[in-house]
Amino acid sequence: MQPPVRHLIPPHHFNPLGKVVKATAMAKPVGPSETPPARSPRGMSVETGRYLVESVALCWSCHTQRSQMTGAMTGPRFGGATGFTEVGDSSHSWSPPNITSDPETGRLGKMTEDQFVARFRQGRIIPGSPMPWQAFSRINEDDLRSIYRYLKSIPPVKRDNGPPVVDVKKG
Repeated sequence: MQPPVRHLIPPHHFNPLGKVVKATAMAKPVGPSETPPARSPRGMSVETGRYLVESVALCWSCHTQRSQMTGAMTGPRFGGATGFTEVGDSSHSWSPPNITSDPETGRLGKMTEDQFVARFRQGRIIPGSPMPWQAFSRINEDDLRSIYRYLKSIPPVKRDNGPPVVDVKKG
């Protein structure tokens, strides 16, 4: 029989991928703050847009600054985010834009409802954008107009996040 071995095990240190997993998959989920509707709303309305934005598309999850360590929201809802990088490739980063109606820094501050619908119909136009444009380009028009109306109903946020995609050329 051998005597027990005693040695300290150092604390865990997460690499960038581990930090993403910890901030998303291991984060403590937060449920709805109010009772969800028994049925999804129908027709073109702010309420339908709220349901789609908050419960289906989860727009806030990318378009709100979050801690990469904990996943907690650290910026204003829908005010955009900065500093997301490709795992293993820090030369490529993206910043989901501010999608509020602030006239200077918000995407909806510069778009009419018709322009918003047309933008979604275009699909991906910015190479490297992680936005799932292919899926969102097929949303029906009433739902897109509802999303626009809901986003216009929330308070504007003044926050400039810079360009949406940055590629640093390695020399």
